[in-house]
Amino acid sequence: IGTQSNPFTGLFYGGGHTIDYLACRYEHSTDDIDVGLFGTLGMRTEIHDVILGSHSSITSTKNAVGGIAGCVRVPDGNIGSVRIIGCGNQANVTGSFNVAGILGAVYFDEKMQLVLSDCYNAGSITATSKGEKNTGTGESAAICAATKSNALVTRCWNLGGVTTTTTGLQPYRPGY
Repeated sequence: IGTQSNPFTGLFYGGGHTIDYLACRYEHSTDDIDVGLFGTLGMRTEIHDVILGSHSSITSTKNAVGGIAGCVRVPDGNIGSVRIIGCGNQANVTGSFNVAGILGAVYFDEKMQLVLSDCYNAGSITATSKGEKNTGTGESAAICAATKSNALVTRCWNLGGVTTTTTGLQPYRPGY
C-alpha cells in the first residue's frame, strides 16, 4: 500500500486487528521500492492499532524495509507529521539496509515530524547489506532503523532479535 511515486496518505485505523499469513517479497529487481505492510508513506499520514502477525514475513533485497511501513518520503519544505501509534510487528523482516520492525527509513527535512508511540516489535529483524551504494551499511533496529532528529519515539519496546550481517563494511545501528 503506497509507492514512492504514489505514497499512502491519510488515516488507517486497524481497530486492533492482526493481519497474519501475509508474505511480502521483493527480490531481483533494479527498481528501488519501499517494502512493508505499507510501502511508502507520505505527509499527513497516521497509522493506528494494527498488528502484523507472526505467520507473516517481509523480505526484500533492497533498503527501506519495515514490518508496518518501509519508508516515509516527503519532499523538502513540507510541514506536517507522520504518526504510527499502537502498532505491532511479530513478523520476520529482512532487507539490505534500513530494516526495522515498525519503520525502515525516513526521508524528509526538519519541517516534518515523525511520531512513533506505543509500538512494539517481537519479530526477527535482519539487515543483509553487501556494502552497495549506501554510506552506512547494515542499519537495522527494532523500531525504526534510520530517522531524523525531529522524531519522537515514546513507549515503544522490543522483544525480537536484531541482526546485521555485512560483507566488506562495518555495521552500525543508529536507529531506535
